[in-house]
Amino acid sequence: MKSVEPNDLISHRVFFTEFDRYNTIYHWENSKSGIQRLLERKLKLLILTKGHVVVAASQLLESPFAHNLIIEHPSLLNSGALVSSMKYGHNSTLDFLLDKRNEQLKNKVNPYHTKLAKDVADSIDENGTVVRWSLEGNSGWFRDRLALDLEDPKSLIRITLNHENVILPKELSTTIKECEYLSRGKVESIVKKYNNPDLENIVIAYSDFIYYLSGARTVKSEGVLPQENLVDFSIGDLLGSKTKLSDSEIFFKIFIDTVKAKTSTIFPTDFLDSISIENAIELHQIAIEKNFIEKYNLIQIKTKEALQIHDPERLVLLMTELEQFESELFFEFSKTLDNELPTRIREKKQRATGKVLHSLASLIIPFYSPESYKELIVSGLTIIGKNEAAKSIDMKVNKGIFACESMLEKMSVFDRQILLDFVDEMKKKYTTKLFNG
Repeated sequence: MKSVEPNDLISHRVFFTEFDRYNTIYHWENSKSGIQRLLERKLKLLILTKGHVVVAASQLLESPFAHNLIIEHPSLLNSGALVSSMKYGHNSTLDFLLDKRNEQLKNKVNPYHTKLAKDVADSIDENGTVVRWSLEGNSGWFRDRLALDLEDPKSLIRITLNHENVILPKELSTTIKECEYLSRGKVESIVKKYNNPDLENIVIAYSDFIYYLSGARTVKSEGVLPQENLVDFSIGDLLGSKTKLSDSEIFFKIFIDTVKAKTSTIFPTDFLDSISIENAIELHQIAIEKNFIEKYNLIQIKTKEALQIHDPERLVLLMTELEQFESELFFEFSKTLDNELPTRIREKKQRATGKVLHSLASLIIPFYSPESYKELIVSGLTIIGKNEAAKSIDMKVNKGIFACESMLEKMSVFDRQILLDFVDEMKKKYTTKLFNG
C-alpha cells in the first residue's frame, strides 16, 4: 500500500462518513438496493467535484456496502479517487483488520469477520493509498468543540434545542469538558443520565456530527458540506424549511441550473444515476487534469469566506447563513460562466471557420487532411516546393504554440474556460451512456 501524509494528497479532498450509517449485515440484507444506490450517487458526485474521497479504514472494512463497491470497482482504489485513512500504529490494513476482529470476538455477525472484509483489506494494501493520522489532539478537539457549542447560544445545537423546547442542563458542558478522553459512547452515557429522550436524541446526533468533522480535521480534509453530514438531524425540517443546502444541491440546483440558463444546454438531473462508477472515475481524471475541481471548489471557498459567518472555523452554517451562501454561490457561478462564454463562442467560431477551410483545401490539394491552420499552410508550401519556408513556418508556429500554452498555464484559474469544458465532458459521458445503454 502507498502510505502518505495528509499534505501529500490533492487539494479539495473530502472526508466521507456515510458508510458509518450502514455498517451492519442487517442493513445489507434488508435494504440493499436503495442504500447502495444512495451511496453510489453521493460517491459519484464527490468523485466529480473533489480531489480525493477519503474514508476511514474502519468504515471500509466494516460496511458491507463498502465491501461491495470496492470489490466490484477496484479502480476506485487504483485511481486514487477513493483513499483510506488509518491512524499510525498498524503496518498494513490487514493488521488493522485483525486487531478489529480481536476486539469484536463476541460479535461474529459483525462484517469485520467476513471474507469480503479481508478481500477489501488486501485490495487496499495491494492497490490503494492510505493517508495516516495521529490520535493526538483529535479527542481533545471533539470534546472542546462540543462543549463550546453547548455553551454558545448561537450554535446550531442550541438553536435546535430551543426550537424543540428542550431544556439544556447547565452542567452538561462542564461534565463534557472534565472528560480527559471523550468518545461518542461517553457522550451517550453522560446524556442518558438525564432521562430526557429529546435531549438525548439531539445531543447524540450532534456529537456524531462533530465526531465526523473531527475525523476530517485529522486528515486535513473537508467534511461533506456540514449540513449533509447530520445523521437523522435535518436542519431544514427543524427550522421549517423544506430544503437544505448540500453538495448535491450546489451541484445541480446552482451549478448545473446556471449552466442551463446561460447556455441552453440540456443536462439531466438524473445524471449521477445514469453514469457508472467507472464513468465517474474517468471524469474525475479529466476534472483534475483540466482544473475543473480546482476552479469549482475555489468558487465555493471564495464565496464562503466572503460571508459573515457566526462559526469562526466555518464548519457549521446556520439557516440564514445557508440562504446567503446559496444566493452568493449562484451569483459567483453565474458571473464565472458569463466570463467563460465569450471564449467558448469565439472558439466555436474558429473551429467552424477551420472546418470550412479544411473542406475547401481537401478539394484543391491532393491527399490533404490537416488538423489545423498550421498544417494547411505548411502542406501548401511543401506541395509547391517551398520546403525551407515550410520548415521555418512549422518551427515558428510550434514555438508560438508552446509560448501560448506556457502563458495559459500562468493564467489564473478564474480566467480560463474550465467549467464549460468539463460540462462538455460530462455531456459526452451521458450521451454515450444514453445511446449505448
